[in-house]
Amino acid sequence: MLCTWVAANPKHIAKYTASYQRLFPNASILIVQTWTYDVIFQPTDGFHSARLQPAHDIILSFLDAYLGSDDAGIVFHAFSNGGALTTGLLAMMLRCSRPHHKDLLHALVLDSCPGQGGYFASTYAIIVSARLHTYPYAVYTITSFLVYVAALYIAACGPLEIETMVDRIRRRLNDESLIGLNVPRLYLYSKVDELVHWTDVASHAGEARRKGYEVDEVVFQSSEHYAHLQEDAAKYWDAVSDFLRTARIVGDKI
Repeated sequence: MLCTWVAANPKHIAKYTASYQRLFPNASILIVQTWTYDVIFQPTDGFHSARLQPAHDIILSFLDAYLGSDDAGIVFHAFSNGGALTTGLLAMMLRCSRPHHKDLLHALVLDSCPGQGGYFASTYAIIVSARLHTYPYAVYTITSFLVYVAALYIAACGPLEIETMVDRIRRRLNDESLIGLNVPRLYLYSKVDELVHWTDVASHAGEARRKGYEVDEVVFQSSEHYAHLQEDAAKYWDAVSDFLRTARIVGDKI
């Protein structure tokens, strides 16, 4: 499961699918994308459940086909908060459909996520991830205004003790009723990421470790947000490959 960042360009996604096909040639790959309108006003879980229903149904068909098999399982590879949002929601949907699905979830790879909420971080992340500067001027102006309104809402949620979308992401990824303690996870993040600060990711990894999850962390020193391949592609894929081959994955079927 490749759960992409907001408004991911297909040519960038293809770099990851190509590497997975090379490393695990028998793997089935499902890509779930997230768009700006999916997050701009933090729509309800019901909204997201509706948009993710096709992916949910495909996963269920996979689970049914491989039920009882020891050489296949599900790996979630999430990018940024957009992908982490999708991962948490799908885990929740699968729990409702298959109460024991967490036994078939084999590993979690978290690239540049999860972050923390906050006005400036939320605004900057949405504008940059969605590449709003490439839009026509009128669309850019209107969309940017909506982003700032949404970010103001996020900023107001803290003092009002209202759970934001980012809060839900962080909570769900460390919820053992959704993702069992037997599911290891790999965090990949950069010390110079301006969209998701490395301490936000590291603190989530620390919380997961304290809860009893098996946690690996790989830190990059100069890569931008979800752009670690540009710094050291070999380091990135060696980490992912080594992690998955020891995370209850047998052979190359994931």
